[in-house]
Amino acid sequence: MEGYHFQVAHLKKYYESQSVYYIEIGLYETNKEEVINEFIPILETYLNETLDIHSLKTPMNQLGYTYLVLKHQSRYYIQYGINQFAKDVSA
Repeated sequence: MEGYHFQVAHLKKYYESQSVYYIEIGLYETNKEEVINEFIPILETYLNETLDIHSLKTPMNQLGYTYLVLKHQSRYYIQYGINQFAKDVSA
């Protein structure tokens, strides 16, 4: 992300479930508009997934960076199964 002028202080990914995960990011020297209009679209393009803003706190002066939590939740998923029955041998 440094090539796009974003300096990442920290990055953490954690899963809530199989289809839901969060990305926690700290960004130096940025503002809310840059995060929403530039950073998130770049990250979504790179991951090829849609991310929702779960939390955005800027600026966090005591820490020196913007704190951002993004959430990815699968909109649709397919669940399938296979079932087999044995032929009744008594018939």
